[in-house]
Amino acid sequence: MKALGKMGGGRYIITASKAGVNCAGVATWLMPASTEPPSVAMAVAKEDALQTVMQVGETFVVNMLEEGNYLPLLKHFQQSFAPGADVLEGIEVLQVEGGSALKGGCAFLTCRVSSRMDASDHTIICSEVVAGEVLREAPIAANYRKTAAYY
Repeated sequence: MKALGKMGGGRYIITASKAGVNCAGVATWLMPASTEPPSVAMAVAKEDALQTVMQVGETFVVNMLEEGNYLPLLKHFQQSFAPGADVLEGIEVLQVEGGSALKGGCAFLTCRVSSRMDASDHTIICSEVVAGEVLREAPIAANYRKTAAYY
């Protein structure tokens, strides 16, 4: 677990909307999966509320956090929200297909879920990138763990 934790990743906020309810969460296990069509894959914990808005055919937004300028957004989305609470309250967003792009991020991708695969305590979500935009030219925040036993 310690060696696995050495694998670096980025810091992302995933946003989605379903039936008028916003959902969001922090993601670190995300990577490009193919170039034709452009696709990404990410691991989502099975107990995470994001599972409910990431079924095949549904869309979501990958928000890339900016190195050196991500702590306020990260802290906001790491807190516990009451069921039905608007997780985007107080956050500046751009409305895009599939959810909300965070103005505080440096880039975003709009993705459509193409497949799901069981991975023990996580589900691997494979998605086609359908749109995206760079909001600011900046490197994305890196995430390093001491062990893979926790995020």
